[in-house]
Amino acid sequence: VQIGNHCVLGIKTTVAGECQIDDCTILSSNVILHQYCHIGSWVLIQAGCRISKDVPPYIIMNGNPAEYHGINAAVLQHKHQVSERVLRHIVNAYRLVYQGNFSVQDALQKIEDQVPMSDEIHNIINFIKNSKGIVK
Repeated sequence: VQIGNHCVLGIKTTVAGECQIDDCTILSSNVILHQYCHIGSWVLIQAGCRISKDVPPYIIMNGNPAEYHGINAAVLQHKHQVSERVLRHIVNAYRLVYQGNFSVQDALQKIEDQVPMSDEIHNIINFIKNSKGIVK
């Protein structure tokens, strides 16, 4: 298990072997990460979630089974100093991935074509391209 800097793991959170948790991630109580999961930076996984695939950066996961619940906007603005403009770009990118009727590959292509590039958008694209499968 690899855990990045400034992460918070809640009580009774279980992390299986070979998981990677990137910087500034919060796993609330009773979260279960299955083996080989990769959790991106600035992610919030709410209490009771079971995660069996990779979770891209900057998002909130909720429920069981875990589902996309929006971006972690408050933390990104306050702690990571993300501008309103970049925040809108992140929202638009994830709208294509999670709310569009596209395959992940098609959504990535649309992000590259339609969303202005920033470090954060670049991180999202690279994370998803290198993933073995994301929570959808």
